[in-house]
Amino acid sequence: MNNIAESTKPLSIEAIMEASRTTGRWHLPVTQRAFEWKREQVASLADSVLLGFPIGSLLIANHDSDYYVFDPSEKVRKRVEGGGAYQELVLDGQQRCTALLIAFDGEPYPDAGDREGRHLWINVLEHDADFTEFHEKMARKYIYFWHKMPGDDDDPGLNNLSSGERKLVGLKRNKPNLGWIPLSTLYAHDPGNGDKNELAEMAGLKADDSHNVLEEVLQRIKRAKTRRNIPVLHLEPEHHEDALAHLHQVFIRLNTSGTVLTPLDVFFAGVKKFWPDAEEHVATVIDMSHGLLSRKNAITLIARCAAKTLDEGRNPTRLDAKLLSAFTQRGGTNKLVNRMREITPEDGSSLFERSVDQVCGLLQTKLHAGAHHLYTEAIAAAVGWTMSHAEKTQKLKISTHSRKAIIGFAFWTSFYSVRKGRDRFGRRTFRIAWDAGKSGEPFPNFNSEDMWEVCFAHQMVLVHLPQKLPRLICLGEGKRHEDSWIIEDGLRSARALSLGVFQKLKHSPIDWDHILADNFGRKKWRDRHGLHKAVYLLGSTANFAGIDASANRVLQDRSPTSKLRSGDKSYCNRNFIKTEPNLLEEEEKLLFAVERTLNKGKMDSAHRKMRRFVEARSQRIWDYLIHVTGEPPLRRD
Repeated sequence: MNNIAESTKPLSIEAIMEASRTTGRWHLPVTQRAFEWKREQVASLADSVLLGFPIGSLLIANHDSDYYVFDPSEKVRKRVEGGGAYQELVLDGQQRCTALLIAFDGEPYPDAGDREGRHLWINVLEHDADFTEFHEKMARKYIYFWHKMPGDDDDPGLNNLSSGERKLVGLKRNKPNLGWIPLSTLYAHDPGNGDKNELAEMAGLKADDSHNVLEEVLQRIKRAKTRRNIPVLHLEPEHHEDALAHLHQVFIRLNTSGTVLTPLDVFFAGVKKFWPDAEEHVATVIDMSHGLLSRKNAITLIARCAAKTLDEGRNPTRLDAKLLSAFTQRGGTNKLVNRMREITPEDGSSLFERSVDQVCGLLQTKLHAGAHHLYTEAIAAAVGWTMSHAEKTQKLKISTHSRKAIIGFAFWTSFYSVRKGRDRFGRRTFRIAWDAGKSGEPFPNFNSEDMWEVCFAHQMVLVHLPQKLPRLICLGEGKRHEDSWIIEDGLRSARALSLGVFQKLKHSPIDWDHILADNFGRKKWRDRHGLHKAVYLLGSTANFAGIDASANRVLQDRSPTSKLRSGDKSYCNRNFIKTEPNLLEEEEKLLFAVERTLNKGKMDSAHRKMRRFVEARSQRIWDYLIHVTGEPPLRRD
């Protein structure tokens, strides 16, 4: 390749955004990952640009290979064929280029579960009070917030909001009431012809408010637009046939800081060297997983199953460059990648894809929202068994016995275990399940010796139930039972998984909220010595419900009466709460009784009633989990 220094050209952020837009001249090589920066990183980059701080150099390479276009909204990108024409491909700088489009050009940040996305707003009335020069951990100079664009009748923006509306959008008390304006609106402002008073009015500034911050931000934007201080390095391949072999390696070498490449990222970058349209195939698997597999989970599972069908001696779980190299053949082909392509046609017709659909569909049907909190290694083992069993028996249908075993295995291994120190879990459970399927045997229940040893016979298991499951959960004073506390602690640690089994309705992002608000209870009980156990009960699984995230911001600190009997905005309104609180009438009465006795100052009586509520609902949750998932694994001597 040509000398890099001779191909360096400084550009302004305006020129970079012009080149990065969907219709611009810069594109992304298929080696690149999706956009992965968090909102905090985007805001920090915007602040650095305004302050004139360096944001690093970009690396561009000319090549005629296939490519992606810049589009933050695409979770899985669509490949565009190169067609023999040379394109400018961004090897290093994708995250920064995309972040600039989001911050200054009005592209929405691609929030999961949010179709509209969020935009970056800046406050032009106040500076960030935490900003300190020459400090190791200084904050940003300006105050930022993420919100949708103004203009809708039901969304006036961020200025002049009531306290309830501020809670609803997530604005904290220390955030200013006025002065908010989208940063992209300021960037689009023409300093020569625009009216600053119009901008001040949009930001909600009053006549006597200072315009110093607004003036300052506009001047900084003007300088950022024109200042050419971002080095862009161009790689010009001397020979067409040399370039592709180097591009993947350059990408891997450069990404050793910032958003660091994991071994899986390096592995998949190498996969796309042999298989340019791999992302589209992965997207099909993600769609067929009913939302239970992330992109990285899907890649891992595809590679595992492909490797097992090729060579039983290979370790299919540790996906890194060594595994990829082991399958690379002379002539530039790769057995593993070819097999990954074969088992994932885009029409979803392969045995592997149908196995993913069968297993993930079964788990979501039975465990509902709880399926999204399962240990992904357990899902992988079930898919591996389904695929190998179907190849052996020529029947994809999962028997009733194996269906129950898969549900119980996925739930209880997720309920019992913690991820720390469980490195061997995925490797060994996948092998045991695959071997059972290949032999035509049912899915191995966790009570089998091999599976039990892998899943539960070590210190990293979170809870161990007794040899005999207790019938009742007795948390009352004077009748405490050790085994009952073990169950209660297990429910507490696996709260989202346990309560998710109740959540049958489709929902936007869920929050887990106290039904008897934690802050409400703490304030009432704080002056009485010896009632810390009552406050501890507020953290119990039994005192939680799955609530739509936006609704939770309105109701989270209120009393049970407000939460359950406040008309249109209550936990009992299905139009406001997207998931059900799952309270029986008797349980509601107990909650109201706790509230009444607390308001009367009868703390001990409130404590006893709260304990009865926790006992009754914990027992009901536990009984329902066993009904859905089968008996849990019990301790062995």
